[in-house]
Amino acid sequence: MNTTGHFSFALGGLTPDTTYYFRAKAVGDGTSFGAERNVTTSGASYPVATATGTGTATFSSDLGNITDLTAVAEGTLPTAGKPDGVTFPHGLFSFNITGITVGSTVTVTITLPSAIPAAAQYWKYQNGQWIDCTSLLGDDDDDNVLTLTITDGGLGDADGVANGTIIDPGGPAVVGVVPPPPPPAPPTPSARRVSPSPPQPQLPPADVRLRSISVSPSQTQTGQPVTILANMVNSGASSGSYNVALRINGRVEQQRTIEVSPGAAYPVKFIVTKSQPGTYTVNIGDQKSSFIVTGAGSRLGEGMDEGLLLAVAIAAIAILLGLLVVIARRRIQGY
Repeated sequence: MNTTGHFSFALGGLTPDTTYYFRAKAVGDGTSFGAERNVTTSGASYPVATATGTGTATFSSDLGNITDLTAVAEGTLPTAGKPDGVTFPHGLFSFNITGITVGSTVTVTITLPSAIPAAAQYWKYQNGQWIDCTSLLGDDDDDNVLTLTITDGGLGDADGVANGTIIDPGGPAVVGVVPPPPPPAPPTPSARRVSPSPPQPQLPPADVRLRSISVSPSQTQTGQPVTILANMVNSGASSGSYNVALRINGRVEQQRTIEVSPGAAYPVKFIVTKSQPGTYTVNIGDQKSSFIVTGAGSRLGEGMDEGLLLAVAIAAIAILLGLLVVIARRRIQGY
């Protein structure tokens, strides 16, 4: 190899705060090694805005990588099982730690926007339960920095499995004093005892019924209106409703829902027209009537049969013949 210059290579997946040693190796006309060098990785930190709006919190770990860091509002989690007096001034956080050896123990450093009182607690909401993980706290000395030590598959790892990934939903909590319930108010000495009002008597229910129906006219021509009147009465002591359904030849053609006051009558009017001649049966409730529709231009006299018409014609002819006989006799007498 007879070329000189600078060479570089990118590496990923290195552990934060760790010193790595390396040497360059050249292969060509023989093999040669460069001088030993070293590099120390810095601890990666991950910022996130708190769910309570107090500022930005940063997370870092001594092993692996922190992923999916999000803020969680306390109000989005169920209150069932949550201990009394516990509040989360900076909300809760959810994050995963990946890229670690199975079963590893990781120390997570949490830098909060402001100090949190000493003797703070750390609670997690995992698998539908609130879990006290205060025993995982390390640095907790009345400042804004906390340390959390979690073992893959142990307490605080939500999946509970040593699989090289730690899932941590939780947050630092402050325990306040739960105030006792207020004492009951003493009775007022001057208060007068008021007797309960006597129960009001219940009125009898409504009794809405169909009294009668009428059809006018009873005979008409096609295309002409027919008025059908239903007389409803309420013999009860309360207002009541009734659905009045008009059936013609067994088929519901119109219906109306009415409200009838107690002791009152209520006429319900329907108007129908028919385009086909025939006899139509009207039913409303249990009452029945009918009307006849004739063809356009028909007269009431069209019902006479042919025998009646023939009788009228014969009578006219007989009268005419009688007149002719009388005229003939008068002429004969004149001669």
